[in-house]
Amino acid sequence: MHHFETKSTGLGLRWEFINELIIRKPTSIDFCELTLENRIQIGGLRAKQLQQVAEYYPLVAHGLSLLIMGPMPLNELFIKYINF
Repeated sequence: MHHFETKSTGLGLRWEFINELIIRKPTSIDFCELTLENRIQIGGLRAKQLQQVAEYYPLVAHGLSLLIMGPMPLNELFIKYINF
């Protein structure tokens, strides 16, 4: 488990610049944030790219539609399909 300093710098991970991130590995970034909904059941090249990023930067997950603590019950089926 990673612990971040109060002034850590994160980057929202996007496919548009993932190759540049893998190649350059900027040291000004402390972690990468990824949205779970955009990573459900990925495979092939994108899974490999995500693994390469994870080898260099801690990953922090951010769910957009999980609705934890919302009025609706937790969607357990949705959680089962989140696959890194």
